[in-house]
Formats: sequence, structure tokens, C-alpha cells
Amino acid sequence: MIVLYYILLQLLLFITTTTWADIIILEPKQNAVLNFGKAKTKDLSIKWTHSEEWPKQEEIIKYTFILCAGPNTQIQAIATLDTLYPEQITQSPPPNGHQFQVKLKLNNMMSVSGYYYVQIFAQTVEGYTIHYTHPFYIKGMKNVVNKLPFDKDVKYPEPPAEHKTTLVEPQAPQDPINLGKIPYHKQTGLIKYAPVQTQPKTFINVKKSWVLKNPKTIVTMFVSPRSSIDMVTTVTPGWNYIINNQYNLAKPAKFPSENGGWYSRIITAHPRKVNRQNK
Repeated sequence: MIVLYYILLQLLLFITTTTWADIIILEPKQNAVLNFGKAKTKDLSIKWTHSEEWPKQEEIIKYTFILCAGPNTQIQAIATLDTLYPEQITQSPPPNGHQFQVKLKLNNMMSVSGYYYVQIFAQTVEGYTIHYTHPFYIKGMKNVVNKLPFDKDVKYPEPPAEHKTTLVEPQAPQDPINLGKIPYHKQTGLIKYAPVQTQPKTFINVKKSWVLKNPKTIVTMFVSPRSSIDMVTTVTPGWNYIINNQYNLAKPAKFPSENGGWYSRIITAHPRKVNRQNK
């Protein structure tokens, strides 16, 4: 049961941090190991891509990479590895042109051997977004003075992503009624609008035959998980009319006891003899 719960938790974290993420981290892989051996420094490769969520890749001013460790409730920043601007980041050539990569320098005196993850702090004009890599194991660090306030050999799951805006985010158009007039399947953007509910007509003509508005439906399956989404939500505008309410002034009906008492005839119970067969 514990194993099943852990699997479901990891799946939920994967969906939360992957499907709805503006930054989708590709490397380091889950359970990766970085071994210093006899070396004093090592390169840590971080690779990611961008989805269509806010903020987009062109809106990010700079990235800050911080080595962290610990559970979600006790994130410990070990060292700031680097701060880079978009022009300093390597972009993969086609066909992986939307992938970005940096190599961060680590030295063996930063901390002790154990599980770590990297915080990616992406700053924009309107705020920032924070993401964390999968936890990976670093072997061969020798700073025994830097004692962590938790078990360094426990692989804690990466913390969830965080978004914050200091300015007003770009909002959807404020005229949902007109947008609702556009057929739903022809609307574009992350937010779509349902048709507004109009005032019913006083008189209607009953149709003798009906025709399906959308006679055919096409379903296209994805062969692999997507890194972006087509829409976030549907906004349903309110009615474009007001229903007037009034109190019901009709007098309440009489109680049954006041309608002649036909219901109150007494039914008496008479004992019945039941023949039982002894087995």
C-alpha cells in the first residue's frame, strides 16, 4: 500500500511539474549520479525546454541556478552556481532547437556527498518562476564542516514549481460576450468562451425535424506525452437578461384535517391467529 501511495504521489508531482510548467527540465535525469572521484571540480549539465505557458522563453531576463537539498518544508540552499542571461545559454541545433543547456561548475568542497537538486530561478519583467530538477546523487564531496540539518542520504522529491508576478499578468480580453459569438472550435488561445445564454423567446415554432449542429466528431490520439497544452479553461458568461422575482401571494391550501376529516378515520388493529408448523 505504501509503495502504491508513493507511485501515485510521484505521478501527481510529474503531472503538476511537467504538464503545467513554463520550464520543462530534461536533465539531470531521475537517479543520476555525479561522481567527483579524484577531481576537485565537475561540470553539472542542466537541460530544459519551454512550453507555451507564462512566462515564455523570450520573456525571461536571466536565470539563476542554486544547488539545494532537503525536503520541501526545509529547502537548504547550498551554493549559487551561476547567474546567466539568455544570450549566454547554449541552444540546441535543429531538430532540438527548443532545448537549452548550461554546464555549471561544482567543486568538492561545497558540501558533503548526498542527494541534491538544482533550483532554476527565471526572472522576468513581471515577476519570476521557480523550478527544481529531479534529485540526483553527488558522490565525492568532502566538506565535512557543512553539516546538513536532515538526512543527506534520503532522496526527497523535488519541490513543486512556483510562480509569482509583481505586475499584472496579461489578462484575457474583457469582452466575453463578443468572443462567445465565435464558434467554440474556432477560438484560439489558452482561454475559450462559451456562448452567452440569451433571453428565451416568448413564442417559438416547433421544428418538425432536427439536424445535428456538429454531425461528425474526430478524435486524434497523441503518440507521446505533450510538453504544452492547448487551453487552460472555459469561461461561461452570465445571462444577458434579468429574471424578476416576486413573492408568492397565493393563499396556502388547507390542512387535511380541515377538508372534512375523511383521512382521519380510525383504523383499529385486530389480532390475527397464525398457524405455525413445528419442525
